Amino acid sequence: MNKKLICCFLLLILASNINAQSSIAFYDILDYEDTMYQCLRFYKVGTQLVDGYKDNTTIFYGQVQGKIDRALQQGVSTDLLFDPCVNTIRQENFYTPEYQVTKFSENYKSLKGYQNIWLNVIQKVDQNCFWSTDANLNCEILSKYVSLLQAQTGKKIGIRSSSLDWSNIFGTTANCANFSNLPLSYINYNQKPNFQDWQDQQFGSWRGPMMKEFDTTEICGLTTTLSVY
Repeated sequence: MNKKLICCFLLLILASNINAQSSIAFYDILDYEDTMYQCLRFYKVGTQLVDGYKDNTTIFYGQVQGKIDRALQQGVSTDLLFDPCVNTIRQENFYTPEYQVTKFSENYKSLKGYQNIWLNVIQKVDQNCFWSTDANLNCEILSKYVSLLQAQTGKKIGIRSSSLDWSNIFGTTANCANFSNLPLSYINYNQKPNFQDWQDQQFGSWRGPMMKEFDTTEICGLTTTLSVY
């Protein structure tokens, strides 16, 4: 695998036995050959998380379907990542949840073989995509994205965020506490493959997470982010 990776990471879910790993992978817009998925399957990768957006503006349907198909051949399932581009200042239609979710749904309505959708709730350093300084407005925006995704895709929606991102976006870690019914993947790079830090990292109203990103590594030629499940 000699292709340059522009923006990709692998979420590797470690089991107590290193030879019995289960994994989740997130890829950039690059396409991969069968040998890549054979390698991931060898390392017990069970699910891949695929991002359909590049720079929050363009959807690459062909690459996504190809990744799903090749993953399925190796017994690897697929979830999609929805990475919203929030901007409450600019008035263009593109920056509305309605437009983004509708375009996402239209492009993926005939997509076959994926399971769930994860909604990225991250405070980015981006001149075009950034949450407002109004915590209540941001919570309303997140609620809109979740409800629209649920209504238009019919898929189960999960949240990917961190304690710091949640506090920056919603004012405090305790605010916007009405999403506990959704699965959570939280980020804390403390190099510890466990949830013992959750009491200190807790945000929203989740009693516990489904996943935690905790470290980085490389596997099958990919730059990776380790996660405990």
